[in-house]
Amino acid sequence: SDLMFTLLSTEWEDADIVFEEFLDKINDNERFQFSRDFLIKLSTTLLGYNAKYDVDKLRDDKVRKEISENWPDIAEALLFVKDEIVSKTYIRSHKALTSYNALIPLVYLQYHFPGQLAKSKILHEYFVPALFAGVFSGQPDSIIDKMVKSIRENEGFNLKKVKSMIESSNKYLYVSENHLLYSCGYGSGNIHLLFNMWYGRDYKSSGFQHEPQIDHIFARSILKEQKILNEATGREVQRFGAWEINQLANCMLLPAHQNGAGDKGDKSVDKWLAEQSEDFLELHCIPRMKTLWKVENYERFIDKRQQLIIQRCEELGLLSSEE
Repeated sequence: SDLMFTLLSTEWEDADIVFEEFLDKINDNERFQFSRDFLIKLSTTLLGYNAKYDVDKLRDDKVRKEISENWPDIAEALLFVKDEIVSKTYIRSHKALTSYNALIPLVYLQYHFPGQLAKSKILHEYFVPALFAGVFSGQPDSIIDKMVKSIRENEGFNLKKVKSMIESSNKYLYVSENHLLYSCGYGSGNIHLLFNMWYGRDYKSSGFQHEPQIDHIFARSILKEQKILNEATGREVQRFGAWEINQLANCMLLPAHQNGAGDKGDKSVDKWLAEQSEDFLELHCIPRMKTLWKVENYERFIDKRQQLIIQRCEELGLLSSEE
């Protein structure tokens, strides 16, 4: 990394200052974690030198010169894509942006075919599902190169062909039920991505500080109070472990004002849900059987809500049809 940047600086003596100022701007008070390595990888890919992060590329005077001369346009394209993501999805920090490599094809599209990204549904039909399914996990360079080639040959982003190409690499834009139910949970990056697709524009917010919040349906404090008898020791122990409390089927997305002490707070679920509309229950995949809203029936509630979540994700086209 240091060698590559040193090589770049031999052609572009202000590279260090320019990159640091740009990173301060795009990382937005450390909400994101863009790096110098990513900027170099992005630049060589956009300029036609493939995605592999290879020091030999920057030994070439021509490559270094092209990066320095084209940097303003590269930076503008990356900033545009980042702003599109922030404004049109709930990916507003590095916690939800699980792969920076997934951005490269989008920046390539904006750089070479400006205007197409803003007018398309690519972010919701490709980008978010690709992140959630881990398309760019492992060794992503071949995927990036194939996508860049597809965009170049089609003079734009052909979703059907991109999906076919991804599948030819044994990757998919959907996941299994187990991945859905057990890889997502409170605090995970994927849960933000899932809720992005699930809730769509229903909860679009006006600013970072006021975005919807991931919340437990059954409050942690209430579930931690539930005890069972350990027959081996004769003592009462906590009935539910951390994963059982934080699992996807106990999470929902709520506006900040609705998640506060003046609204939901730590109310019992049965009392709080009784105040909600049918549309609210439908949006959040809440089982209609009111007996399931009582904490003593928590496990039955989870089982039923898992079924409803699976149905919702099938409707979204997120799940594999083969289980």
